[in-house]
Amino acid sequence: MKNIIAGLVFMIFISAGIFAGCEFPTNSNQTKTESTDSDQKVNSVVEIVDSESAEESETANSMNDLDFYEKPITLGDSFWDLYEQSILKNYRVYIGSDANNEEIQLPDELIVGYEVGDILKAPYEGWKLLIVEVRCEGPCFQMDYYRFAYNPETRELVFFPHYSQIVLETGLIDEMLETKDIAVEFSDLESKDEIPFPDSDEVAIMVNKIYDLWVDFDRNDQNVAFVDETVGEVYQNDSTGYLEVWNDDGTISAYSFYSGMFTGPTDYIVWDDDRPDENIPDNYSPVHRGCGAILDSYYLEKVKPGELEKIATTSGGIDLYVVSDPEYLGEEPYEDPTFDTTANGSLNRYFASIKFQYEDMTFEEYVDNDYLLFWQDPLGRYSAIVNNDVKILAECGKPVIYLYPENPMNLKVSVDIDEFTVTVPEHGENGWNVIAYPDGSLLNLADNAVYPYLFWEGHDEDNAKIDSGFSIAKADLENFLNESLSKLGLNEIEKADFMEFWLPIMLDNPEPYVFVSFIGTEEFNKIAPLNISPEPDTLIRVFMYYQPLFAPLDLPEQFLSSKPRIGFTVIEWGGTSSKPWN
Repeated sequence: MKNIIAGLVFMIFISAGIFAGCEFPTNSNQTKTESTDSDQKVNSVVEIVDSESAEESETANSMNDLDFYEKPITLGDSFWDLYEQSILKNYRVYIGSDANNEEIQLPDELIVGYEVGDILKAPYEGWKLLIVEVRCEGPCFQMDYYRFAYNPETRELVFFPHYSQIVLETGLIDEMLETKDIAVEFSDLESKDEIPFPDSDEVAIMVNKIYDLWVDFDRNDQNVAFVDETVGEVYQNDSTGYLEVWNDDGTISAYSFYSGMFTGPTDYIVWDDDRPDENIPDNYSPVHRGCGAILDSYYLEKVKPGELEKIATTSGGIDLYVVSDPEYLGEEPYEDPTFDTTANGSLNRYFASIKFQYEDMTFEEYVDNDYLLFWQDPLGRYSAIVNNDVKILAECGKPVIYLYPENPMNLKVSVDIDEFTVTVPEHGENGWNVIAYPDGSLLNLADNAVYPYLFWEGHDEDNAKIDSGFSIAKADLENFLNESLSKLGLNEIEKADFMEFWLPIMLDNPEPYVFVSFIGTEEFNKIAPLNISPEPDTLIRVFMYYQPLFAPLDLPEQFLSSKPRIGFTVIEWGGTSSKPWN
């Protein structure tokens, strides 16, 4: 069943500046290395490592590749002065502006980096190991992480692509640097693909080699799930359900457990009654939380003793359960602060979330068809899978597209999704044909009427995931949205339109808090591509997900930024929620 979106279906569950401050240290004692001529430094970097270097690397002591510091050291201005112009030029190209435009500045906190240890292995013996985090333009859920070798004497910098994680389509540094080594091996940077659960044959599988950096977190605040003999303490992230390993170089690796249901050889359900076996991926999905929101690893239900009864087993040996004595909580289970703390509350929440689509379905029919099945991992944590025929749909609100050419311009505009539910004016088979004016007004050629913007809602099966955002008290919500939308590039008129539609809806909930997260241009282009001809110089797409809360979520805050509005500019905003609205 397709997920309804307002320009947005995405996965959710609720899973770091240009450098300022410290100076770049030449060793672990943090002494400063002064710059020499910058042109000489930029051109002094080594070429791609050849086979001879690779062979030399293989003969080095594999057990003593790196000497990590107790805590990574922040990189400072004296290092980044060498590369700022190159990064700035690349960023200008990335945002679609003139590479020679001296007016453009890098966004605050675009990049943060650390020196994490000394390299002991040839050909980089005596060099420093660096880890650099690069944020994308707009709201980001996952950063690019780069590892480098740095020679503090010659100021050479070598990029290690195979020890980096570049998740965005545009890698600012990767595209810039010609000095890459794809052959050198560091045993200290090799991560385990699997971590076995204690006293179990099951394993957690790596889903993100560099998920985050632990530099700003306190290890004592983390929940230790168990201790592995190879990697040491394995932490449990109660917000995302991930199992996390804190690596010596300041990075965090994330692991997830599906017990083969959605990874590796396909599992199937063996029912306890006479029903035929069912292939799991074809018939069930990891549990959703509204708006096509899908949990990366776990949906951490609190199950009361005796609340579940076994109904099936997967071919991988995982027992599946249903609520033993399901009770209907009424039309508004969300108003009960206990609804989210039991399996029966979850059952009611899912039924309420799909009820607006399946108006004739009763609670008894929903229960009798076993649409929601619970399962337990080796650590005793509960999750669920949902039948694909009744996935929670995303109700969406008012995605609008503003067009601001520098001069009147004939434009063709279309949105590429599976199915529209509403478009104003009519989208048509080939999209909208309009004459756009610098003040934002649009003459639609199909009906010869003038519109302030283009509007659409629709269905799409693609989704994106979020694991960061903001838990906001409702009293602070208006100020938060006003400040956040400014950071994301919206002007006063666009912000007013957004607030007029969304603020009353968000405040009309009994819960005292609201979780808010945004998805930006690059990620949303993958979900609902926006086609504009001629192409704009600047495209900013902002979509909001919100979820009412009885208590704040313990999640990292999302980074918000925007590209400059240069030349022909297109702005689009929209949103969606975890629960239906009128």
